[in-house]
Formats: sequence, structure tokens, C-alpha cells
Amino acid sequence: PPLPASFSPPPRGGSRTSLHRPVTSIRSSIGMPPPPSMEKDVAAAVDAASAAAAAAATAAAIDAAAAAVPSTEDPPRPGEIMKMLPPETWEVDTPTSLFYFVVDFMAVAASMGFLDLVVTSDNYHSFPMWAQALSVFPLQILTGFAMWCMWCVGHDAGHGTVSKNKDFGSAINRAVGEVAHSMICLTPFVPWALSHQKHHLNHNHLERDYSHQWFIREDSDDLHPLIKASHFTRNLQLPILYFVYLFTGVPDGGHVFFYGRMWEGHSLREKLDASLSVALSVATAGALWHNLG
Repeated sequence: PPLPASFSPPPRGGSRTSLHRPVTSIRSSIGMPPPPSMEKDVAAAVDAASAAAAAAATAAAIDAAAAAVPSTEDPPRPGEIMKMLPPETWEVDTPTSLFYFVVDFMAVAASMGFLDLVVTSDNYHSFPMWAQALSVFPLQILTGFAMWCMWCVGHDAGHGTVSKNKDFGSAINRAVGEVAHSMICLTPFVPWALSHQKHHLNHNHLERDYSHQWFIREDSDDLHPLIKASHFTRNLQLPILYFVYLFTGVPDGGHVFFYGRMWEGHSLREKLDASLSVALSVATAGALWHNLG
């Protein structure tokens, strides 16, 4: 077909670029497809635009997800976590709690009573020492497991979650805690509940936590030699460690004798109330020693 009147050939010696533009306009004006190189350029541009749009959408989604998830520097507060859980999570049924308390108490009484029958029998005393140890070991494990179940019930009583009854909840929690901890586990309930509440208020804090002594692993070389030795031998101390914790008050303060940081700011009335738990533990220990030996 004839060339348009606006077409003028490039001057001699012109560049390939100057020649490419008129030819392209000619092909477009007469309905011819662009040259192959032009198709590749257009496809590459479209792909690049699509990739950019996808990348932008992905970045926006990541930003939105990051905004929805609390950062490690600002963890969710307990109230926010409570709202995430269904309401029935926080329902406390007093009869159900007391049912498990009675079941665990019966398990402790049965396992401990049977263990006492075994160790006071004539057959037991006729065994050599190694046979005596082997014969009672399974019963000791069973009794210890039942006592640990009772400890968990007492733990819930310390948190006030055995009963939420408006009229009798406080008394029910106190009675269950005294039996479960002060009597069965020989741990004065009220002093333990006090230190345990302070533990939860400062949980995992390097200096203010209760019941646990934390340190940074990288700073272990700077610890006091006695602390190093105590940490190194901690598993060997298990048979006596809790006894030492209750009496010496390391690191919280005494649970039998009321001194140390745990009792700072607490009144004489509160200490007298806690002494009832101590008296109950001491009386129970004496009765067990007298009757079971």
C-alpha cells in the first residue's frame, strides 16, 4: 500500500533508533502487528506490572497480619487473653470441685493406709532390707501420685477457684486448702497461697519472682560461688529442698516462721491467720509420726 504523506525517510547515517520509530508508526497505521521485539517488550512490561501488584498485595497482607498479632515487646494482657476464650472456660461448679476433692482424699487415705499395713506386717519385717525396699516402692509411687492430685486441688483453692459461691466460696476454698495442703502435704496453706500469689504477680521476673530464682545463662560466671554450687547440685537436693524452702525462707521468706520479703507490709492479724495453717501442719505431722511411725 502507498506510504502516508507524513512519512519522510531518515537522513543518511541516522541511527537504528531513529529508523525504528517511523517504521513502527507505519505498521500500526496500516494494521500490521508490531515487530517480534516489540511483543516481547510489551509482555515483559505486563509481567513486571503484575509482579509488582502481587508484591504490593503480599506486603499489605503481611502488614495487616503483623498488626493483628501482638508484638513480643507488648504481650497481650491477661484480660485480653480471657476475652479470647469461651465464657464457659471460667465457669466454676462447686459440687464438681468438691467431688474431685473427695475422690483425691479417698485415694490418699486408701494408698497411705495400705502402705502402712504393709510396712507394719510381720511378713514385711521378715524380708531383707533390699526386699523391703522393692516391696513398698510401687506403693510409695502410688501414694505420692495421690498426694500430688490432692496438691493440685489445694493449689486451685489457693487461687479461689474451687468455689465461686458468693456466700460460702471463701470458706470452702479455705477448708479445702487446709486439708489438701496443711494436712495432706504438710505445707501451711495460707503462707503458701501468699507466696504463690506473689509469684504469679511477678511471674518469670528476674528479680521480683517468688518460688524461683532466675539468672541469665550468659551471666552465670558472675554468680556467687554458693549460688553456683546450689544450682549445680539442685537435683541432689530434691529430698530436702522443699523442707529448706519452707523453713529457711530462701528465696521468698519463711512459710513456718514469718520473716523475709514475703511478709513485708503484712499485719499481725494476717500473720496470726497464717499461723493456724502452720499449727495444723505441725499437728498433722505429729499425729502421722505417732500413729504411722
